[in-house]
Amino acid sequence: MINIETKIKNMLEENGMWGKSVDAVMSKAKEAIPDMKNRWGDDINDYFNPLVAFIWGITKNIALEWIDENLPEAWYRPMFVNTTPRPMETEE
Repeated sequence: MINIETKIKNMLEENGMWGKSVDAVMSKAKEAIPDMKNRWGDDINDYFNPLVAFIWGITKNIALEWIDENLPEAWYRPMFVNTTPRPMETEE
């Protein structure tokens, strides 16, 4: 069984983060998502993919903030930048 916390930690590591950096980001993520307080140890398979993606999205943003504050030159910073295209703006 893989729990939610392990899954999110693995995702941080897969994007280049490791060690104390991962721990610091996870600590902030746990504070930022209070509804998950007693659920981080739950089996990841008990959650729908969109919920896991939501948790990852929040954690990814926290990781980027942490990187910018602590290791702005980290080689893995681009892995945490949101690359979702914005909708085209139309002129009125």
